[in-house]
Amino acid sequence: RMLVECGGQLVWVVNIHLHSPIDAAECRLEQMKQVLAWMGPVRQRGVGCIMMGDFNAGPTEPCYKLLTDLGWKSTHKLAHGQEPAVTFPGDGAGLMASTKDCDPAGTFDYIWLAGDVELAPGGESSCQLFAEKQCGDDPTLYVSDHYGLYADLRVGTGSTTEAAYAAAFKE
Repeated sequence: RMLVECGGQLVWVVNIHLHSPIDAAECRLEQMKQVLAWMGPVRQRGVGCIMMGDFNAGPTEPCYKLLTDLGWKSTHKLAHGQEPAVTFPGDGAGLMASTKDCDPAGTFDYIWLAGDVELAPGGESSCQLFAEKQCGDDPTLYVSDHYGLYADLRVGTGSTTEAAYAAAFKE
């Protein structure tokens, strides 16, 4: 995690990598509940949050539903009205390595926002996939076995109170 101050506003940046077997949806849901419980005290103090990474959970999984039910916003869905078709190209495509997951292709990577953080204006260009093409002439060489996702974000105009600031750095 990283706690950053942007123009007087605190933002908590959290990177996620949840359990990967395709049949482990309940495990990922439990992991997500633990992460959210860990984040709870800071979230209750009004600190904006950016949570991103490899959730290994598609948009139909309980983990995804939990986040949307709690008010978290997916940047790609905000910008495009839907999640990307694929963020992990699956076995037999993209990066080739002996340790690569053999799961089918799917959308598992997200940037989620909560609190006083929002997607910057810009329509579809404000959130895009990247690194979805091979590096150079080698069809097996990619930056990662997953595609990247970036978003232009804006921190709200509110300011974090001294008490919230002090408490957030105690966590």
